[in-house]
Amino acid sequence: MKKLFNLTKLILPFLFIVFSCFFIGCDPTPVPAEHEHNFSKNGDCYGCDATVTFDKGLMYFLVDDYYEVSYDKYSDYKELTIPSSFNGIPVKKIPAEAFYNCNITSIVFEDGLTEIGSLAFSNTKITRLDLPDSLISIDNNAIDGCLELSSISIGKN
Repeated sequence: MKKLFNLTKLILPFLFIVFSCFFIGCDPTPVPAEHEHNFSKNGDCYGCDATVTFDKGLMYFLVDDYYEVSYDKYSDYKELTIPSSFNGIPVKKIPAEAFYNCNITSIVFEDGLTEIGSLAFSNTKITRLDLPDSLISIDNNAIDGCLELSSISIGKN
């Protein structure tokens, strides 16, 4: 009987957390690890006062005076446009793993983006990349595993 009590003591808190998250809807959206935030569906961070804004299949995370942009895993967008600015603030970075393993097929970049992180588009279904003139750096393996990618156009920088 003692072993059953110890097992129950471990399982009940776990089940409470799982069922609470399921019914409350606290499935956190992953945001780049360097921020260490876990966002709910409505954009509030579980650990601090930070918020993320969702729009047209994208998540915008405000960093100082610019936005980083990632895929909104709750969306079903397959074709996306990364704008040069959002709410009047420049969009400059796509962080590591931002679109990793997403079912996007097309992505358009407006000028203004300066950095693409590692594994940013890995394992997506994109067929073409036309990178903007403003792009300064692309980290390692940004397009690793993009088996349908057949064309890349690189901007002036």
